[in-house]
Amino acid sequence: MVAVFDALKSLGATIARRIPEGFAGRTFTFAAVIAAAILAGMQFLSPDARVLQTAAGGFIVLLAFRFRSIEGLMLAVLFLPFPKGTSYGNTNVAFILLIFMVWLFRVTTRRAEPPGRTPLDVPIIGLVMAYCLSFYNVQPVYFSIAWGLFIGFLTYLLIYFMVIAVVKSTEEVQKLLFVQTISCVLMCVLALYELRFPGTILIPGWISFAQTPGGHGSGVRVGSTFLDYELFGEYCALNLFLQMFLFTRAKTQSRRYMILAIMGLTLFCLFSTVTRGAILSFMVGAGYLMWLSRHRLNFVRLVMIFALVIPLGVGADYVVANFTNSDSVLERLFGTELKGGVPETRSEVWAQSFASVLRSPWIGHGPYMAPRVGVHVQYWPHNVYIFYAYITGAFGLTFFLWFLWGLWRASRPRALSLGSGTYIEGATLLSRVLLFTFMIDQIKIEYLRNGTYSFFIWYLFGLIYAINHAARLEALAGVPATRGSTEPQLTRTPARPDRIAKRPPVPRVSARPAVPYP
Repeated sequence: MVAVFDALKSLGATIARRIPEGFAGRTFTFAAVIAAAILAGMQFLSPDARVLQTAAGGFIVLLAFRFRSIEGLMLAVLFLPFPKGTSYGNTNVAFILLIFMVWLFRVTTRRAEPPGRTPLDVPIIGLVMAYCLSFYNVQPVYFSIAWGLFIGFLTYLLIYFMVIAVVKSTEEVQKLLFVQTISCVLMCVLALYELRFPGTILIPGWISFAQTPGGHGSGVRVGSTFLDYELFGEYCALNLFLQMFLFTRAKTQSRRYMILAIMGLTLFCLFSTVTRGAILSFMVGAGYLMWLSRHRLNFVRLVMIFALVIPLGVGADYVVANFTNSDSVLERLFGTELKGGVPETRSEVWAQSFASVLRSPWIGHGPYMAPRVGVHVQYWPHNVYIFYAYITGAFGLTFFLWFLWGLWRASRPRALSLGSGTYIEGATLLSRVLLFTFMIDQIKIEYLRNGTYSFFIWYLFGLIYAINHAARLEALAGVPATRGSTEPQLTRTPARPDRIAKRPPVPRVSARPAVPYP
C-alpha cells in the first residue's frame, strides 16, 4: 500500500505541475473538485455499475504505466474476486491483459527481466494441447460456449505466468500476501452482508445476492461474490492458513490483534458456508501442518492447540446456527451417511460422472459440460479429477496431475514451522500446506465450474511456485558462482603443459621440536 500511495503522490505532483497558474488554473481545479464530489455523491446514493467500472478502469489505466509490475499485479489480485461480466468475458480479463501488455513493453525496452523456463512448462503445454484435442467431441450447438471457456482457461494461465515472471523476492511475496489478506477481508465483509440480507442486490449489475434464499431459518449458505458456498468455503480455509503465517510473522502486538480479528472473521464465514468438505479439508490441512512442524511441537503445545481450537470451533458453529440465517455445519457433519464408503451426496454423482467419462475416455468431451445429453441429465461431478477426465480425457488428466506433482516437488519446505527461519523460508512451508489442502478439497468439488474462483486458483498456483523460486534465489545469493552458472566455484589443481595434473606438494614435518628443551 505504501507503493500505491507513493504512485498517487507522484501522479498528483505531475498533474499539479501541468495545471496552469493564475485564475484559470484555480478555476479549473475548483471545477474539477466540485465535479468529482458531485459524481461521488450521486454514486453513493444511487450506485451505477457502469459509472463505477468506468472510473475504476480509467484509474487503473492511468496508473498502470506509473506502477511497477508488482504493484500492478497487486491491483489485479485485489480485484480478482469482484469481476463484472462483459462481452469479452469479464473485467478480470481486461485487468490481466493490461498488466501483461505493460510488463511486455517493459521487457522489450529492457526495463524488466525476461521470463525464464520452469519445470512446469511441459505439463502446461500438454494441458493446452489436451484442451484443443477435446474440441473434436464438442457438439456444434455448444461450440461457442466451449470456445469461451477455453479462452478463459488461457487467461488463467496468463495470471499464473505473470505471478511467476514478476514475483522474485521476499519483498514482493510480502506485498502479494498483504493484498491477498485485504481481498479476503472484503470477500468476508460481503459474505456478512449476504448472510444478513439474503436475496438482495448490493450494486445493480455488479454485486448481487438475488439467488441466495432469504428469511430467518432458511438455511442460508454464503458464497460471497463467488456465488458458490462450497468454493467460498475452500477459499476461507486456504486463507486461514495464510493468516496463521502472517500472525507468526507479526512484529507488533497491535498487528497480531488485527490478524486475530481477521482470522475470526474468516472462520465465521467458513462456518457460515455450512460446508462439511471445507471444514474437513481444513482439519486435514491443519493436521499436515502439525506433522511438518512436529520438530517444533511438544505435548504441552499440542494440548494447548486442541484446547483452543475445539471450543473455538464449537462456539463459532453455535453462533452461526442460533444467531444467523445459517444452519449448523457440525450437525450436518455428524449426520453424514456413507454409501460404500462415500458420502451420500457424492456416491450417485461420482458414479454418473465416471460413466460419462467412459463414453470418451482418451480425449474427453470438450471444455463445456452440457447439463443434458439426450434424455439424460448431467450433474457436476464434484471432483476436479473426474471433471478433467470428462472434459480433456485421460490425456489432459495426466498432464494436470503431472503439473500438480511438479508443483509439489517445487514446494519443498525450507523451515521447520511457519514461524521459524526467514520470512521466505516460512512461506515455503505455507505454500506446501496450501497445495496439500487444495488437492484434498478438490476431491469433493471442482474449481473449474466457477470462472471467478478459477482466477484465484491459478494465481495461487503461480504464487506457490514464485515463493519457492524466490527462496531458491535468495539461498543461492550468498554462494559464489562462476559466470553463467549457479554452482559454487571449485578450486582446481594446476596442470602441467602435458595436461597431467601436478600433485600438490606435501609439507615436510620437521623432527626438531618447535620449542627447545630447557
